[in-house]
Amino acid sequence: AGGRKADPSQRRITSIFLNIPYDPRFRRMYLAYVVGLTMFGARVECTLGLPGGDRLGRIIELIEGCDASIHDLSMVGLTNGLPRFTMPFELGIAVHRAHRVGPRHQVFVFEREGFRIQRTISDVNRLDPLIHSGTQRGVMVGLRAILRQQDGGGLAVPAMLRVLRAVSRR
Repeated sequence: AGGRKADPSQRRITSIFLNIPYDPRFRRMYLAYVVGLTMFGARVECTLGLPGGDRLGRIIELIEGCDASIHDLSMVGLTNGLPRFTMPFELGIAVHRAHRVGPRHQVFVFEREGFRIQRTISDVNRLDPLIHSGTQRGVMVGLRAILRQQDGGGLAVPAMLRVLRAVSRR
């Protein structure tokens, strides 16, 4: 996975807003994110199950309450002939947050294929997405790249995948 490497001068990430597709086809990837982030000791926040009402306000609160956010844009495309802007919109909120508070909020983008984001949201080129190639292993490699400073580099991708397989079986 390519992408931005963790900077040891950045503060420790203990909570992450996870912006991913809630699509049955993405279930295995979703599980990889949750298992991987949990193995690094991060509290995971997401919009799954958020009640109605002021949903946007609640999303903003979740992003503001986290040290970082991960945005997987690999399934952004057309739904019934129309584009869905929800995930890029939430990325925009997080980018604004990071701009306002600096290193107190870090933003990471994951994608299925290289250079797609440059064609779809070129304004975020500086974020240098991590490419997971649509695999759980790719997610784990990307998570380790951005969080390995926190555990001294001790978590290895094969061990992460073993835990993921064990959780998947349950």
